[in-house]
Amino acid sequence: MTGLRITHRRIVICSVGEPNPSRRRITLILIRFRLLGAAPGCQEAFKIGEAAGVSETDLRMVEMVFPEQTSHYGSLYGGNALAAMGKAAFIAATRHCRKAVVMASSQRVDFDNQIQKGEVVELIPRVIKVGRSSMTVEVQLCAENLQSGERRPCGHGTFIMVAVDAQHRPTAVLPSAA
Repeated sequence: MTGLRITHRRIVICSVGEPNPSRRRITLILIRFRLLGAAPGCQEAFKIGEAAGVSETDLRMVEMVFPEQTSHYGSLYGGNALAAMGKAAFIAATRHCRKAVVMASSQRVDFDNQIQKGEVVELIPRVIKVGRSSMTVEVQLCAENLQSGERRPCGHGTFIMVAVDAQHRPTAVLPSAA
């Protein structure tokens, strides 16, 4: 059984499964819904449902920034942000073609704002171009302060992902219509 409740600021999705009557498992996902206060570039993250064009390849990844991931200034190391962006690009490309993929290159990555410890990082990858065996994936990086709810764009990058076969050679992203 699944229920959806939308209040003026939050969307609550509840999924309740009862594999055994004595053990009730409840999963609750709480997503902040703040279109007016969302940072530019992060607004699409809050559109929901078929009307918003959500498909199985749409992806949002969220990670918490812990002290061991930060520098002595208290901001997230760029290498950790880059690794998270690469992971998001990998998942988006794999979902797009449903084949094994590898990263061929990171074309450009720009960090616009610092991400502080204790903040939540949201990664929003999108396949923007598809070639014969390659996919260009753009990843947006946003941060949210959990206490204030303030959201801001913190970076973006472009990654080239290549679909590979069992021998690790490039293979067609989409099967040929022969």
